[in-house]
Amino acid sequence: MAGDGKECEEKIGADGDHNMKPCAACKHNGWRCGADCFFAEYFPSDCETQYLNVDNRFGAWGMLNLLNELTPTRRVDVGIAMHSLIFESNCRVVSPSTGATGLNMAARSLMRDAKTAAEIVSACNEIAKYSEEIARFRQNQHKEQLNHGSQTGTVSFDDIIRGRGIHFEEDPLPSDLEDAETDDDVLNAPDY
Repeated sequence: MAGDGKECEEKIGADGDHNMKPCAACKHNGWRCGADCFFAEYFPSDCETQYLNVDNRFGAWGMLNLLNELTPTRRVDVGIAMHSLIFESNCRVVSPSTGATGLNMAARSLMRDAKTAAEIVSACNEIAKYSEEIARFRQNQHKEQLNHGSQTGTVSFDDIIRGRGIHFEEDPLPSDLEDAETDDDVLNAPDY
């Protein structure tokens, strides 16, 4: 599509070659476009939309004033500055209130979301891995029970998970509580 930023950026030459058609800036403003036209290098004749974006944001004279503020030793940075003005203007078309900053924040947000999604996928993979291990354990346990018959005292994996069939050795009661014959004796026992 003629006039979009990428296509126009590809047509911008470092050597400033410029055919006899007036550049987008001169065409829009009704200026005579010569071989030494400053805008021709950055706004070829078929990139009028790109020029209009910059013109609406900074204005032609504002653009020139910004570039003239560069010190003579920094004149090599004019191309970089022009590309920055073009980029910011194109970003303002997409996101009028925040421009490049808003697009950067949106990109960072997408990256955070992608990282979170990757962490969720990783956690799901871990769960799947452990689920497979549990399934293999249950399958092997079931095979053992079928091969050896049901033995008393055998605790299944389900029993382990649910806490059934497991008897822990309890701590012995203090000697004065073992000898207590009534509940009152237990209640009146010394505190430990």
